[in-house]
Amino acid sequence: MRNSMPLVAIGLILACLLFVCCGSAFVFTYFVLRLPGGRSAPSPDSVQSTEVPALSPSATSACPATMEEVIRAAQGSTSGPEQGLIGGTAEPESVILVRYRVTGDEIASPFYYGAVPRGLVVMQQDMEAQVSAWKLFETLVPRGQRSMVSEYIVFTDGPGNRLAAVQQSADDPDLWSVQVDPADIGDRFALTFTLVHEFGHLLTLNASQVPPDQEIFAHSDDPLLYKQKVQACSTYFPGEGCSLSGSYINAFYDRFWTGISADWQAVDSLSQGKDLERYYEALYAFYEAHQDQFVDDYAATDPTEDMAETFTYFVFSDRPAADTTGGQKILFFYEYAELVTLREDILAAVCEGTP
Repeated sequence: MRNSMPLVAIGLILACLLFVCCGSAFVFTYFVLRLPGGRSAPSPDSVQSTEVPALSPSATSACPATMEEVIRAAQGSTSGPEQGLIGGTAEPESVILVRYRVTGDEIASPFYYGAVPRGLVVMQQDMEAQVSAWKLFETLVPRGQRSMVSEYIVFTDGPGNRLAAVQQSADDPDLWSVQVDPADIGDRFALTFTLVHEFGHLLTLNASQVPPDQEIFAHSDDPLLYKQKVQACSTYFPGEGCSLSGSYINAFYDRFWTGISADWQAVDSLSQGKDLERYYEALYAFYEAHQDQFVDDYAATDPTEDMAETFTYFVFSDRPAADTTGGQKILFFYEYAELVTLREDILAAVCEGTP
């Protein structure tokens, strides 16, 4: 765990922006502070990623060094005093560059947004980088586990901010988009961690786990409606709807969050105020008070981020002891045979791609 105020506090400042209401859907994003390079390429009418390497079951335990690098990249990606967010600076403006339709392993029918600043045209046309990021996602996540993904969106808010996101489709709350910023994909280890983190949201918030609430989907900017829906829900309400009683997220919340939810809600209520610095400080204090209950500072943002972050540690970390709540949270995923198999599949893909 990191204990210094500059390191953890800035990480939490970035993490606090993860769960934001945007248009007709909730967005789950992950931030990085990296400055990668980029290359340009022609823009074809449609793109299909190259064949994914076969997954070797024997590879799942063959690259512990790579697993450590993935975790290390994530632990170093949520801090950076140069961001200047402590004073409440607004989140950088995000520009959508390209939108693809997703069918199976194929990304096709790219739509290029015309009102893109001149300085972003090269990035918009960098098909090689866009396909590379998508290929990594499809390699990491088994095809049967990403059937809810209907769109792949390429956006940017500049280097060192949001790396990736998932969001409900604007047309169908059962479907989702995967979103990646090419300005931040230079560190493959950080990108690997982040894409698995985002998949953790898809895994735990899709319609089979959290049936979408149609009213919330249509009126996500109505705080009174949201409050009424939360109060009427007998299980955990992550934002999209009322979670099923047997869902991963509800079981996770019941076991690990009920005892600290009052403390967290007092902090979270500050996020709607004008004094964001006060909120950031309270969020850091919340993390510091419950530090042994989280795998890292990023996980303290809210239950959904905690679950996605812990799932990613479950994938890339060795099986821990149960002497901390953070360790118990990782062990939670071992209780589901299908998730253990999923972990093996993801690790096989990662290790197969290790030089």
